[in-house]
Amino acid sequence: MCIFGSFARSWGKRGILLKRSVEWVTSLAMSKNGFFWRLFPNRFLKRAVLRAVQPILNMPISEEMLGKDFSSLMESIHELCAKKKSQLEDLSTDQQKLSAILAAMEEGVVAVDDQEDVVHMNKACGDIMNVDPLISMGRKIWEVSRISDLNDLVTRVFKTKTAHKKEVALFTAKGDQIIRLNAVPIQGGNQQWGVLVVMDDITELRKLETVRRDFVANVSHELKTPVTVIRGLAETILDDPVMEAAQQKSFLEKIKDQALRLSDLVTDLLTLSRIESNRPFSDLKILDLRDVVQTAYQNLLPSAQLKKQNLELFIQESPMKVHAEAEGLRQIVDNLVSNAIKYTPEGGSVCVELHTQDGVVTLKVKDTGIGLAADDCARVFERFYRVDKSRSQNQGSTGLGLAIVKHLTYAFGGTVGVESSLGSGSTFWVTLPLVS
Repeated sequence: MCIFGSFARSWGKRGILLKRSVEWVTSLAMSKNGFFWRLFPNRFLKRAVLRAVQPILNMPISEEMLGKDFSSLMESIHELCAKKKSQLEDLSTDQQKLSAILAAMEEGVVAVDDQEDVVHMNKACGDIMNVDPLISMGRKIWEVSRISDLNDLVTRVFKTKTAHKKEVALFTAKGDQIIRLNAVPIQGGNQQWGVLVVMDDITELRKLETVRRDFVANVSHELKTPVTVIRGLAETILDDPVMEAAQQKSFLEKIKDQALRLSDLVTDLLTLSRIESNRPFSDLKILDLRDVVQTAYQNLLPSAQLKKQNLELFIQESPMKVHAEAEGLRQIVDNLVSNAIKYTPEGGSVCVELHTQDGVVTLKVKDTGIGLAADDCARVFERFYRVDKSRSQNQGSTGLGLAIVKHLTYAFGGTVGVESSLGSGSTFWVTLPLVS
């Protein structure tokens, strides 16, 4: 009987009932000199076993399956119990796997039965609802959840017996969240057993969609402006065949300027797209940042002289080797220095400094311009962000230069920032790790 005793312990109440039934039948069989042994031959004994065991095992059993004599009868019962035990173990394993899968999901999952009691809740759901999944088990969903839309959705699925979905906005101490709720009925046979709700945090997705819409709108506007100017000037020249040569030349120069602005915008867009696509740079090499800065200084010095500005350069003597792409470094330096020249009034000064400290090389570009407010400093590296839109367009700015600086610097393992206040000029800085 030890086999059935062990099985009963692992099977629970059903196993205990089976054990007692088999013990009763066996006691009848073992009393060979008793009344029941003479009264019930093997054929009747097998029928008694069938009546006792079959409802418990919950499977069809024929007399042929139990054999001809008592020994084969016991072996058959043992085999049937072993099969049932194996099925229960498989079921337990499947349940453990399912629980592990649900626990590892990033989406929140909660299931309620037909009484609206919580029967399962994973950790992600608990985090979204700000509740403890273990404490929530067995409680009403409307007691556990403070999300009224979730409770209404569960009620609607019970009433309609169809799937429903909804997006809800949550305002928590951690910040605003946008959660997509997908609720489906759980069918058990021909009846609805409960409702399963999957919660997906789509906050970042909505933010990305907003950024994309803003980007498309900004690009459309930036492309439309020079195209409109070019078209207007070209139509004016065509409609006035007797236009003076000097005026015609002036219009053509403006068309050229707007065409260059278009070209710069497209170039910057392609550069930004290449950087943000996270494609690795194919020609990274060890470069001396001093050479890049000195070249940029020489190229931009005439622009500063035209505005009667004092463009200064201070560089340490020691080599400043960094691991980067030559074109990317040139764009970083050119954008910072050219921006300082553009937004510094005539007679002002721009100072470019390059020095090393603690394994890091720092490039600083200081100007005596109008400076930036604190809110502008926080957003100045965003795409198409301009402090003074009319002035930026007059300067021929695409609004992408500082965004390119930021992304290129991050791609080379560095940092970028700005220090400024209104009326006191600005200092833009970039740091890159030195290569020993």
